[in-house]
Amino acid sequence: MVLLSVNFDRVPRIAPADKVRIARLAENFWRVSVHFGFFEDPDVPSALSSAMHGGPRLSEATYFIERHDVVSLKSRTLLFRSRTTLFAIMLRNSAHVIDRFKVPSNALFEVGRRIEL
Repeated sequence: MVLLSVNFDRVPRIAPADKVRIARLAENFWRVSVHFGFFEDPDVPSALSSAMHGGPRLSEATYFIERHDVVSLKSRTLLFRSRTTLFAIMLRNSAHVIDRFKVPSNALFEVGRRIEL
């Protein structure tokens, strides 16, 4: 089991030696932190495979991510509902974060949550 976090730092690029940080929490339980600069193209599987030398094997990894669905409540004012609806439309049409990270779709499991505003 690997807990993965992806971080974007306030520098344009991260040195390859500093890109991945691995901490063993228990037997077969790891915390991995991947760092990218704000100018880098984030390729999570590539960064993990190049840095996992004494850690867990991630060649057959399954990635679990969270996805939000925003809906507007009908009991609010018309102005509030229109802003919330506009936000929900923009969120649905935005680039999916997992596409930016280059995670293969056959290794992805999404967990969704509906948020009512």
